Amino acid sequence: MKCLHICNDFSLTKVHKNLYSNLDAEGMTQIVYNPVRDTTPIGNNTIDFTDKESEIVYSKKIKKYHKVFFRNKMNYLFRDLKKKAELNTVQLVHATTFFTDGALALKVHQEFGTPFIVAVRGTDISVFLRLRPDLRGLAFKIIKKAAKIVFISNSLRTAFAEHRLLASKKNEILEKSVLIYNGIDDFWLDNRNASKRVAPDCILYVGRFIPTKNIQNLIAAIGVLRDEGLDLFLNLVGAGGEEESIIKQKSKENANFVQYMGAVRDKEKLREVYGNNAIFAMPSSAETFGLVYIEALSQGLPILYNEAQGVDGVFPDGSVGEKCDGTNLDSVIAALRKIIANYHTYGMENINFDQFYWSKIAKKYVQLYEKVL
Repeated sequence: MKCLHICNDFSLTKVHKNLYSNLDAEGMTQIVYNPVRDTTPIGNNTIDFTDKESEIVYSKKIKKYHKVFFRNKMNYLFRDLKKKAELNTVQLVHATTFFTDGALALKVHQEFGTPFIVAVRGTDISVFLRLRPDLRGLAFKIIKKAAKIVFISNSLRTAFAEHRLLASKKNEILEKSVLIYNGIDDFWLDNRNASKRVAPDCILYVGRFIPTKNIQNLIAAIGVLRDEGLDLFLNLVGAGGEEESIIKQKSKENANFVQYMGAVRDKEKLREVYGNNAIFAMPSSAETFGLVYIEALSQGLPILYNEAQGVDGVFPDGSVGEKCDGTNLDSVIAALRKIIANYHTYGMENINFDQFYWSKIAKKYVQLYEKVL
């Protein structure tokens, strides 16, 4: 089987590399087409394929004006893709985002008749459906022509199917929907630790510093709880993002309870950081899945997460942590209070972590591909 992956952010995240590496182990031939921008770190996440016909293909650089002229960008990329890949030999297309990658997969389908599956991610809802209602007609075409629509989380499927712009297509979306969670690095699964700290005193955030993570509300919430007499501390791990300088300043202003640790890239050191904390908090209001939640759970930390985002719906409510509205300070405070009060009732030892091995997830995708073909 030869599959074309259209992967808009291949160079920016290890998620796709992990999947494609495990699909390679399943004997698949793969072409990974990565649209390139000025900021794309070309050569990042390279894969040493065992299948000698598999390859990673980078596009010509997308122009700045393509951010506005979406249809022009699709035509530009399609011409480029046809020059760089033998599309008549491809049996299946897997688009990793609904709009940007899905529109390109639709063009391949229209010209070559190749079946395609398309995944929905958080930005498809938080950016495209919110800011580009003019693309609704394109969305309808992708929904109609896609063989399957893959969702990374339950919450994402609900939010997409029930979106006001797609309401008339809800039944079709649900009929074609397939739920396949993302995996995490085997390191975390092979080194699980279900034990908790004695007291829920240290709270941990791991990730980039961007507005949708609502880190400023998290800092403010902990400040309020400290004023109420709770001896809480916040450790911030990560780097990059529009709010990095703001968060650094907030950390200095609240140095008595906030520690900015910067990036921790060594997994053993990060595992030690998890072990030194009691609660993981990321009230992110725009999250496709959030692998870091699963990492934290694998190390015994109950989680604070955002309602209707990421892992919401993956686990029964109240079983591994609490959800909140990250944009609402009072909601973040209430959820933290609840986690602290119920700290010893959360049962991470009951989670089926095997479902998050990439090797098992790759097998699910192979089964899906075979079903489509």
